[in-house]
Amino acid sequence: MKALNVLIGLLFLSVAAQADLVIYTDRPETRMAEITSRFTAKTGVPVIFLPMSSEDMRVRLESEGKLLGKGKSQADVLFVKDIVDIAPLVKDGWLQPMKSEFIKNNVAANMRAADNSWTTVTFRARTLIYNKDLEDPQNEILDISTINTYEDLAKESLPDILCMRTSKNNYQQALSSWLLTKYGHDKAYEIMDGWLMNRAGPTNYPDDGSIIKKVDEGTCGLGITNSYYLVNALRANPNINVGIKFLDQGGDGVHVNGAGAGITPGSTMPEVATQFIEFLLSPEIQTYLSEEQGDFPANINVAPNAIALGFGPFKMDSTSWDSIFPNVPAGIALLKELDFD
Repeated sequence: MKALNVLIGLLFLSVAAQADLVIYTDRPETRMAEITSRFTAKTGVPVIFLPMSSEDMRVRLESEGKLLGKGKSQADVLFVKDIVDIAPLVKDGWLQPMKSEFIKNNVAANMRAADNSWTTVTFRARTLIYNKDLEDPQNEILDISTINTYEDLAKESLPDILCMRTSKNNYQQALSSWLLTKYGHDKAYEIMDGWLMNRAGPTNYPDDGSIIKKVDEGTCGLGITNSYYLVNALRANPNINVGIKFLDQGGDGVHVNGAGAGITPGSTMPEVATQFIEFLLSPEIQTYLSEEQGDFPANINVAPNAIALGFGPFKMDSTSWDSIFPNVPAGIALLKELDFD
């Protein structure tokens, strides 16, 4: 049945998309509808976007490759949410180099491909949040000024205080893969094992919003979340008792992750596809996405939303995402080895 559905989809697209730009994406439908309608209004190019999970995207691409030929797809652009989703697209050859000086001039080198096959569109920091009561140096539990690195969160002096995301989540998998890339297996294992030893409660959390709520209540003194979740929580309630601290500011910088886009090898309109990705990185859409999602713009010349800007300047880790991609499977395996749950 799945193969039949894919074939029906292919037949539909082969008729409907002959003159249209086709995008496969796991990004929210309402935002994609807004972006694509603006692109069409500006360029006159009709756009079809097919929303699907990243897993379904990989299944569809594999099926299309078998039916249409290796590397061929009905899609022109692939737009996915993070490192863990970009990595297999790169590995399996689903992205071709783009010719864009605009991307080279406006996106940090570590957040775009060395061969120009993908670029980050927006990014976020996965970093420390904390209950603001810990800002008091006289607090009997912890002085937050003593926590400055990811390794600090593994200190034996911090039992029953840290809340984290489940290992089933992409963001935790990306963080594990980054730690593995930077420090190697043994050190990454030691750090995350220490986190588990300091965990507040028996299990990890299914979403960052729950972690923020628990930190606000004081159930967790500390949490590891994406920065944009706090942006959106503060929009809902500016008075929550939660602060943010960008880690490793005295070292290599905080871990960042983000949504990425690229062009398929089989695209019949690579120039238009490149134009669309440049549009995603335009000040207009970068501002729109930062306001809607809470993320930081990947375009270094565009300011983030006011709340994120209020977090203050920070140093981001410059590790090339290209170097993280090959370690994603091992990063996921490391979480299983730790029984991270």
